[in-house]
Amino acid sequence: MRSFIPLSLVFIFFLSGNGLQGQDGFSLGSGVTVPGRISSPFNTWVPIEFSARNASDEDRMVLITSALDGEASQSYGRRLWLPANSVRRASYLVRTPALPNPKSDPVNAELRTMFLLEKNGVETAVTFFGEGKVNTRPIRCARDAATTLILTDYGKVEAESLVRSITDYNQISYYSIRGQESARRVMDYDGLTHLVLASRSMEMDPEAIDAVREWVFAGGRLWIMLDQTGESLANALLTDGGSLVPVDETELTSIAITSHPGSSTSGDSQEISYETPVPMVNVLADDFETILDCQGWPAAMVKPYGRGEVLVTTVGAPAWHLTKHFEARREEETPGLTRAGLSLSERFYRPKTFIEVAEPDCSEPTLSQIGYVIPSRSRVVFILIAFCAALVLVSLMQWKREQLMSMTVYAPLLAFTAMGALVAMGASSRTAIPTTSATMYIAEVDESGHRLLEGARTIYRDDAGDIPIELDADGFYEFVPSLPGAAKRMIWTDSGSVRWENLDIPAGVQTAKFRLMQNERPTAAVLSFGMDGLSGRLTNVPESEIRESLIAFPGGRFSRVEFAEGGLIQCPLSGTLADDQFVSGDVLDDRERRYVSISKELFQSHRRLPDSPRLYYWTDASPIRIDDISPERRVGDALFSVPISIHAPAPGSPFAASSSMIGYRATNHPIYGTSTVYVNQDGAWRASTSQESYTTLQCFLPDDIGPIGVSEIRATLDLRIANRELKLLVIRPDGEEQEIATWTSPVGQKQVVLQDEAFFSDDPQDFLTLLLHVGPPLQQIEGEGENALGWSINDITFEGEFVAR
Repeated sequence: MRSFIPLSLVFIFFLSGNGLQGQDGFSLGSGVTVPGRISSPFNTWVPIEFSARNASDEDRMVLITSALDGEASQSYGRRLWLPANSVRRASYLVRTPALPNPKSDPVNAELRTMFLLEKNGVETAVTFFGEGKVNTRPIRCARDAATTLILTDYGKVEAESLVRSITDYNQISYYSIRGQESARRVMDYDGLTHLVLASRSMEMDPEAIDAVREWVFAGGRLWIMLDQTGESLANALLTDGGSLVPVDETELTSIAITSHPGSSTSGDSQEISYETPVPMVNVLADDFETILDCQGWPAAMVKPYGRGEVLVTTVGAPAWHLTKHFEARREEETPGLTRAGLSLSERFYRPKTFIEVAEPDCSEPTLSQIGYVIPSRSRVVFILIAFCAALVLVSLMQWKREQLMSMTVYAPLLAFTAMGALVAMGASSRTAIPTTSATMYIAEVDESGHRLLEGARTIYRDDAGDIPIELDADGFYEFVPSLPGAAKRMIWTDSGSVRWENLDIPAGVQTAKFRLMQNERPTAAVLSFGMDGLSGRLTNVPESEIRESLIAFPGGRFSRVEFAEGGLIQCPLSGTLADDQFVSGDVLDDRERRYVSISKELFQSHRRLPDSPRLYYWTDASPIRIDDISPERRVGDALFSVPISIHAPAPGSPFAASSSMIGYRATNHPIYGTSTVYVNQDGAWRASTSQESYTTLQCFLPDDIGPIGVSEIRATLDLRIANRELKLLVIRPDGEEQEIATWTSPVGQKQVVLQDEAFFSDDPQDFLTLLLHVGPPLQQIEGEGENALGWSINDITFEGEFVAR
């Protein structure tokens, strides 16, 4: 962790223009004024900036610590080397308090800060003239604190004005940082949901670029104003697939931003003229979804990255933001934004494709692994074999002596001996619990090697004591519940790490949750379609055994994966898993039950449907090297989420896709509107009692495979529609609707086979469009209203054969 100019909250400590003046030539103040938030979100990490001066002739190690009023048992700070006659600026992070209750919003707390000098292991507090040894400053937390930040330069008023109009339209707040260095840790963006980049300030700072990319990967939304940042910075942020190739730069006095063909994003209906030319960067975009065009070039593009998304605009801010010059001409629009600007705002602030809730709780599975070690099966079998061998040997000896009657004594004696050995072995295991470290985490990785680890670690120790914990990676590590005892300190250092100090860890079981960003070797799965399903290879195969694995598809279905030596992968057509099945076996052991529990939380509670297929596999957890504990027993599990790149089959090659590989989404019908029974966000059908219902479905495959030809599609419908008629129609590429099946009171499974070439398009993202019409009740039931009969489409699945083109 490195020094930075904070982006979330900045506290400037000063009483006069020179800051806080202390004894012996030391002072704490600020060299510049950096704007920050008026308030901060609850329970988030916020940066604190300071400048320290050493006016003495001696080099010193100094320590600045802060604690929130009422939370004296936990402090945060920064240790730094301060040479003689020097001034240094640095920063550290503080976690804001949790919201006590909704009625107490906002909360005003006090931050109490001390300046300590360190020499020979002794800490001495500096006394500030007029304030004593403790400096107190207010901190305000509120639920409506700004979650959008714009990084811009002085004088770039148009970009900030556009952001102000967009945030006002969405009824949220923002704040800006102008002309300053950028954060170099992903934790500095904690509490932010949206970041607007309208400056080149981080172009030559790879650590700052990595921090932004990691923040987007973890779920942030980034908007790059390309006319302000330039393509070099944009491409540095987009190194994981996707690139922008500049063609030229122009200035426009008349602009019409239109919807890109095939995009649902609305553009302007007429040109807008400008007195001052508006800059535009004409680019060729690779691996982007273009949503808006301007004069035949991309004006706005989006690209998913990890859990987040990147929005790139190539036209200057005035093209999206109404100015006083032409606002009178567009009175029908929302003040401040053009129609294209409104579409841009809705895209940037649109709801996520999955429900955002807390990560699965990995603490319970780690706790369950703490305890005595059950004797191994091999040791038990050895004792039983030894007993049988001894029994046979003694029997033979007594038979030769013609004293077999003595076996009535020897046999029970041998049996009691074996039983005693088993009992002693079990008792020894129960009374001697080894020092144990149990870890479980979910690791989301990308093609460049970034890894986001979120999980828990439980440690059992039979002795108490202080154990310094140091994190080299960007993230946090917190004990749950908080450790009792003296004040604990979380200290950032000049070496880029963060250390936990004064941790008086008691004997017994202690659990901590962590969230870490790491950089490892790039990992990805490269697959291609064939007649047997998907097959390919995993790069950077883990050293430990892959125990269970599956592929999650955008349609919300899962398929098992078979691994072979060398990282070879096979996802067979028969591998489709049931909704609640996340492992391949039928009889589950303790480890597999843990896998299922975490997978249910991850997929069923979150409904985290990926934008593209992802590979998930369970393996042994790698040790998290953060302390000097050397446990006798180390156990743990890790669930890795790896991106999949699907290569297009050779032209003319036939391939097949199972029901898990073919997804569908509900789309808007120009006459009947949107579906009331299918929800794209969680990929689920809803029961209904509506009088009549229309649902339009688009079937899709991964778009990486390129144009396709469809040979045959087999649709299976699981229905419970009593006393109603269901009509199934195909909407052909030319827009004509053709009825293909009608069922009266269908209950159970119905199947349809489609082979007519006129039904299909060559676009893998929309190769088949269906319309389902559920009619009104055929007859009324006595004593009930017209909507008495509830009905449901339980599920629809598709299988098919295709040809690559």
